Amino acid sequence: LFNPYQFSKCYFVDDLRSWLAFFFREGSSHWVEWYRKTQLEPKRGFRHSVWDVKFLLGFFVLAVWFSELSQKLELFQSIFVSAEDSLAERWSASQSAALAPPIALATALCLLASIAECLCCCRGRRTGRGSDGDRTGGFPLPLLALLVVLLETAEAAAPLLVLEVQGWRRTFVSGLVLKLLLFSLVLFLAESVLNRCYFAKLGACGRPLELFVYANRLARDLVVSALLFCTLAIGVLLNSLNEAVCPSWNLHQLLIYRARPLRPQSTKMSL
Repeated sequence: LFNPYQFSKCYFVDDLRSWLAFFFREGSSHWVEWYRKTQLEPKRGFRHSVWDVKFLLGFFVLAVWFSELSQKLELFQSIFVSAEDSLAERWSASQSAALAPPIALATALCLLASIAECLCCCRGRRTGRGSDGDRTGGFPLPLLALLVVLLETAEAAAPLLVLEVQGWRRTFVSGLVLKLLLFSLVLFLAESVLNRCYFAKLGACGRPLELFVYANRLARDLVVSALLFCTLAIGVLLNSLNEAVCPSWNLHQLLIYRARPLRPQSTKMSL
């Protein structure tokens, strides 16, 4: 905000090109390399200790939230679903899905993507076009991230929609929060597994888990960085209009540098 050149059109376009190259060029290999070096550097233990105070407090909050939501769902079943109803069995399965983290569909998609990558890799080896270390030419990671987020959102909201239909909006929101907490815990544990030194020995068997973590983390980074670019684009648009209407007078610099412009004082040279 305090840098007037941050809203310059030429610098904004250069940053946008770098952003596109970082996330989308060469199968997102630049992002994968950055993520491995900064987040998944192999260590002996977990990235964070699971027995610290934060974990205990999080486990307590999660247990209380889980028990309260279970009671709400049982109460909902006793009011709206009778034991003799044909929807009783469906609601029982939906109740189990409402208390589970939304990872089943995304995991199945990552498993299919890893199988497709293995088939393409085997085909490339037969034709002499593939190599053992080439893993960036498989399923497009940005597309996989989009599909994973859509499946996780659908899996999180679908079992709880009946609550929203019946007017139990607070229970519906509580269920979404619980699913988000469970999903964050599962993603943290999966990322911690990728952080271990023995994970590289799994080879292709660990590829679905790797794709699952990569897709979710890439989606998070894309959303956050795109939000920053969208907010920055408003300032770029206003600054471009300012330069087009009045190029010799910049409103941004006037708001930042409120003092009068400094000028070199004339000094008399005494001989």
